[in-house]
Amino acid sequence: ESILKIVAKKAMEGDVQTCAVVCLLTRDHVHYHGEWVTRWVYEYGELLRRHKLHNEATTLIKASSGPVASINTEALVSLACSRCGKSAQEPRSSKRERGYVCKHCRVPMTRCVICQQHVKGLYVWCQGCGHGGHFAHMLEWFREGNSGLCPSGCLHR
Repeated sequence: ESILKIVAKKAMEGDVQTCAVVCLLTRDHVHYHGEWVTRWVYEYGELLRRHKLHNEATTLIKASSGPVASINTEALVSLACSRCGKSAQEPRSSKRERGYVCKHCRVPMTRCVICQQHVKGLYVWCQGCGHGGHFAHMLEWFREGNSGLCPSGCLHR
């Protein structure tokens, strides 16, 4: 009962970090209102992300249960063809070829914005503008500084 009082006091103070952590550590021994725990864990995860502590936020989500635990599993990635602009994709059928091709015009969709070659290995991209390329090329681009600008010239940071 004293843990519940501490958590209630911290909740009134807006301390979602303490509320989330205490609830996760004591959930097998103390009964908390499920919606409160979900809210605290979600808000603490968002706080960690704002501070660029993405690994810690992921660890928090993995340690939780309920609706918050499914946050990281609901991502959808869609590629748009640079030639026809349609948002449709399918993996290549040949085992020798890797990557995605447009269903409509059959053009490979994973082109490196730096070297303009098709990416056959690890393809990385910006989630904001969608431009990407070879892992090594993108890593080199951002290590050189370039003010964090997208190498495609779209001016996205």
